[in-house]
Formats: sequence, structure tokens, C-alpha cells
Amino acid sequence: MSNPWLSQIKHQNPLTNINVGTPTLVKLDSGALLAAHDYQGKGIYQQIERDRYKTSVYQSRDHGLTWNLTADIQGTIWGTLFVNKGSVYLLGTSCDYGSIVIRKSDDSGSTWTNPVDKDSGLLFRGGKEYCPPNYHHSGNNVIKFENRIYTAYENDDPFEWPTGFRAFVLSADEDSDLLKASSWRKSNEVAFPNNPTYRVDGWLEGNIVVDIDGRPCSVLRLQPELPTEEYFSGETKFAIDKAAFLKIENEGQQLVNDPKRWFVDLPGGMSKFTIRWDEIEHRYWVLANDMSNGPPRIHRNILSLFSSTDLSSWIKHSLLMEDRHQKTPEESARKTGFQYPDWQFDGDDIIYVVRTAYNGAPNYHDANRITFGRIEDFREISKIGSPWRTDE
Repeated sequence: MSNPWLSQIKHQNPLTNINVGTPTLVKLDSGALLAAHDYQGKGIYQQIERDRYKTSVYQSRDHGLTWNLTADIQGTIWGTLFVNKGSVYLLGTSCDYGSIVIRKSDDSGSTWTNPVDKDSGLLFRGGKEYCPPNYHHSGNNVIKFENRIYTAYENDDPFEWPTGFRAFVLSADEDSDLLKASSWRKSNEVAFPNNPTYRVDGWLEGNIVVDIDGRPCSVLRLQPELPTEEYFSGETKFAIDKAAFLKIENEGQQLVNDPKRWFVDLPGGMSKFTIRWDEIEHRYWVLANDMSNGPPRIHRNILSLFSSTDLSSWIKHSLLMEDRHQKTPEESARKTGFQYPDWQFDGDDIIYVVRTAYNGAPNYHDANRITFGRIEDFREISKIGSPWRTDE
């Protein structure tokens, strides 16, 4: 790994056949940091059902140098941490493709409410045994816009990854009781429309931002068909380093295709990313997997920092994490992953958490670590960098 300002939040022994995922991070009003992740892999199905779907929460009071486990929460995965009105919330699903649930903590993440009904955090009930609705979420960002809270979800209907994913937006008035289902609004669902130019299987893991026109939108990761030799010969277009924009209208009631913003260039657009707007620098920032350094083209073993003033033209500023072991490029791509970054501004710094497959992971996807990093004086970095564009 490259960045010297890194600490480890969690290490999971790969021999358990359990891997760690869905990192999420928030800074509390007290100044303490809170991070969380869930557990995935074949090993969770060897546990009793009550223990299969668990999220662990950690706190740091020394700016991320060390972390202490504060809670193990049963019945929540694919979650996002966010703060509202002095309380911290964890918004996710009850299990894989389960119900949409939210939990609240008023003691810095040590104890959490239990979503048992529509008045305590059970927002939208999922189907049984992968019958729709099959709700999907990740560490998708939560933003506030004109006194409403927004985040992105999908309904996998028909149940097939990722072709069945239907994108929608969940929103609520920031002054409402966020544990009540009646406070939340679910938009229409938008199925992925096939495009004859690019070979794409579907979309997922939307990122809510306020666009350059001052209106909110959801930027979606595009999952291309796995490239064959056709990609390298240039005979076929795959949606690598591309994203799709959907407009959010009528205070989250409608999600609308934006035909002018299809297959827009975005660094690492085929892996989960987080975009945030810096009010001071007037610039969008994204941590994403850098796909621009040649074959093997699809990989997650490099994590870099990019920025843009318009969500279209991007500048590459800094390489954050890379494989320092002696491997061939092909072996590194198979075994190493710095992926699913979630991050926040912290004064003049950027702080981030990463699902990390490194030094012992069975493959790039099945991460054995959750790591934390800090980019100091990131606005100084904006003064240097080089233009980035996707290869056509």
C-alpha cells in the first residue's frame, strides 16, 4: 500500500471464509470518528441466521490513528452512516436484498435502536426468499439538499445481478422523525435501458450529488459486460470508466433519465465510487479505482484521487493506494483490491475508509481488511495534477 497515513480498523482471517465489506465513515459533532462495515462470504451461512447479517461499528478519538469496537449490530448490512440533528444514523438493509431499515444512536455509536416496525426504523419491507422487492444498497452517500435528506437504492427485480437492478431514490425531510416509515419518500424505479453503442449489463450504487445546474442527481456505476479480446482490439465499446446521470425532481418524487448524460466519462465508473462537492474550492472530488494504467484493464488494485469543476472533465491528483508486493500485473489484479471507498471532508483533510484485499486475501473481491486513510491539505493537491480522460 502506498499512502503513509493509513491505519487498520479490522482484519478478518480469510480461513473463516468470511470477508469484510461496505465500509462507511462519518465525523460526529463531538469530533470523534465513527466507521462501520459488514460481513460477507460463504462463511456467514455457516452461522445461525440471527448472526449472519451483522455490522460492526468502531470509534476513533485520535483522528483515525486507533479504533475501538463500540457495537456489533445484528440484522443490518449494506449500511451508510450519517449525522442529522446531533444523532448518528445507520441506513441500510436487514439482509442481502432484504427490507430497508434505519437505526439511530444518541451515544456516539455504542447503542442503537432496533427496527421492528414502521415506527422504529422498518421503512420498506422486502420480499421473502429473493421475491421482490429485493432492496440493494451500499455505502452510498447521504446528502442534504433544501432541507431534505437523499440517498440511492436499487430494487433487483427480476432478481438477477446486475441486469435486474431498478434505481430509485429515498428521501426525507431533515426535521422529520427518521425512524418513522411515513417520513420517507420513495421515488419511481428506473430500469436500465439497453444501449446499442455500449455493452453494459446494468447499473447500481448510485451517488447523489448536486449537479452544476444546482439540482440533485444520482450518478450511477455502470457494470459493463466482461471484456474479451474484442475490447483490446477496439472492435467493441465497453462502458469502462463511464457513468450514467439520473435527474431527481419534485423533492425526490421522480427519478428521470437524462439522455444527454449517458455514458459520461468518470474515473473508475465501473466500481463503486463516492463523489462530494467542496464548497470552499468549488470542486467535485472523487476517490476511485484508477483504470488508466493499461491491461489488465478491469482491476481494483489502484485507488486514486480525482477532481472536477463540472462532473465531466477530471484531473488526476494523487495515487492513494497501490500494490507494493512483487506480483505480475495480472496476479496483482486478481489478488489485490482497494475498493468501495467512503470518505468525508475533515477541515483541510480528506478522511476515507476502504474495503481492502491485501496480503493474504483469496482474491481482489473478498477483502480481508478495512483500512482508514487521511489526505492532508487536500486543497493544496488541487493545484497540481494532470488531465484525465477515458480511452476511446
